[in-house]
Amino acid sequence: CRFIHHRCSKYIFQKRVRRDREELKMIDARGLSCPQPVILIKNAVDKSHEAEYTLLTDNMACVENVSRYAKSAGYSATFKKENDEEFLVTLKKD
Repeated sequence: CRFIHHRCSKYIFQKRVRRDREELKMIDARGLSCPQPVILIKNAVDKSHEAEYTLLTDNMACVENVSRYAKSAGYSATFKKENDEEFLVTLKKD
């Protein structure tokens, strides 16, 4: 995958371009404590209304809080542990 970095407000998000050319918004929330990651994902959803978002975080509390927000916003949330310190949370529109 190829990553393109954009600066937006006070955070950095990335658009990952897949081989099939489908774009996926990725929000890098590593190092941020709650509620900041939830606010970032909420702002992204409110701004662009994409069908899928991915959030990279380094704490389980953030995974749980973003998952609760996703449910309230009409998204399903799944996560996987990327390595010992990072989680990848994927939100998909129901």
